[in-house]
Amino acid sequence: MSLTLVIGNKNYSSWSFRPWIAMKVAGIPFEERVIPLYEPGSREEILRYSSAGKVPVLLDGENAIWETIAILEYLAERFPKAELWPREAYARAHARAVAAEMHAGFQALRKACPMNMWLPRKQRPQNEEVIENVRRIGAIWWDCLQRYGGPFLFGATDKISVVTEKIHKLPPVVILRLRNMTAIDATGIAALEELADQLQKSGRAMLVCGARPQPEALMREAGFDRHVGSENICENITVALGRAEAIRKAGLVMATRAREA
Repeated sequence: MSLTLVIGNKNYSSWSFRPWIAMKVAGIPFEERVIPLYEPGSREEILRYSSAGKVPVLLDGENAIWETIAILEYLAERFPKAELWPREAYARAHARAVAAEMHAGFQALRKACPMNMWLPRKQRPQNEEVIENVRRIGAIWWDCLQRYGGPFLFGATDKISVVTEKIHKLPPVVILRLRNMTAIDATGIAALEELADQLQKSGRAMLVCGARPQPEALMREAGFDRHVGSENICENITVALGRAEAIRKAGLVMATRAREA
């Protein structure tokens, strides 16, 4: 049965964006139903879907789930392969603690800086309580990035530099499994391209497999196949292993021919 996400208009409803972004990144299909906020009849329209009178609301058949964390927990259980929460127990608990703090905290920042995409960008002086909220958010993100490396590969460049330093120890064919990478940004794409180019210069082949919808789409838009070859972008690890074996055999044939010559 298809899912429907009832949200407020995206200019104002940051709460609506929470499950919307998660579902988009995870590739979970859903129908989007937008209710304009702050207009006559807006509340009455929302009450058709939730007695709480707030968005977002996830509709799954006759079932309605409201509150963002409850929606994400429901999606995590219904779509376990999406891995909306980390696999490891402590990391999962840490993620839930951060989500709960973001969900219930930072009242000063919410009051002073409500979401409004129509406002022009400019500096807006804030009081110390708001600044302290911002510092705390920055500390949370920095701690998570330091501990886990970042789900969007923001820390990928440093990690790949370590790999390239040991490139002479790598096998002739390197398979990069992307199944646990929920999303990637331009920095991550550039880091992967650098790794592919370095491997090619060293005479090695790089295969990638198991990319999720968002990374796959961005790699396609960026022309990532020019760095590895479209034949080396595989659907899953089974296909990638078959491709690696074919490359290995081709390398043996070429080496044999060179010796015979």
